[in-house]
Amino acid sequence: MEITKEYLSKYIFLEKEINRLRKKRKRISESLHVREHGVVTGSMPEFPFTECHFVVSGISLKSDKEKETIKSQLLIDIKANEALYDDMKLEIEEFIESLDDLEMKQILEMKYIQGMRDEEIGDVIGYSRRAIGMKIDSFMRKLEKPTLPQLPV
Repeated sequence: MEITKEYLSKYIFLEKEINRLRKKRKRISESLHVREHGVVTGSMPEFPFTECHFVVSGISLKSDKEKETIKSQLLIDIKANEALYDDMKLEIEEFIESLDDLEMKQILEMKYIQGMRDEEIGDVIGYSRRAIGMKIDSFMRKLEKPTLPQLPV
């Protein structure tokens, strides 16, 4: 797989999606409420009795079976995303290890493997957050430019 800016963006998004699904599964484990609405027919208490319609609402708890079904599906989604995430992480680690530029290797390792923010990376290396972002963008642009074959002289 070719490592591109889009590939790295998908990798970061996938990590966030896994965390979102985990939180959702935890919320469902704790409780799951559904608001239900309905219309009932009644009459006014005064004479002459006039037919009226009333909207009522309340909270209905999902059954344990429904909760387990939802939690099972979320677990399947989480496991599939985790497997994809692990595969992508391995490819990114291999890519980073193949780099000759030691500074870029260190920056990409901290950003994509250790999950550090640009500001944190800058503090460690001694650059500003903006400088780190610019270095990564510049590196990614170099990767995406097609290299022309060298003609023999």
